[in-house]
Amino acid sequence: MILPQRLRAPFAQLPDVLQYQIVCEPRRIAIRIVLRPGAPRATPAQVTAEIRAALEDAGAIAPPIEVEPVREIQPEPGAAKLKLVKSVQHAAPTDSQP
Repeated sequence: MILPQRLRAPFAQLPDVLQYQIVCEPRRIAIRIVLRPGAPRATPAQVTAEIRAALEDAGAIAPPIEVEPVREIQPEPGAAKLKLVKSVQHAAPTDSQP
């Protein structure tokens, strides 16, 4: 298990990322980022590299990492604050027989 602080730490060194949300899914890490106007085009690749390095430094094998630049990140319905790091567990399909 990787502590959320490990995943948040690289963003302190990424001034072109104004806001982010990391979603840990069973088979990948999805990261949504809001970029500063005029941010270099390579910023999403830099985010990927920094997160991968943070995971590897913690002794983890990095799953696929997908970074998506977005205009804004909204809190979840009913939430007062944006969750910066969250985990999503998809329900496993069930075998039902008639």
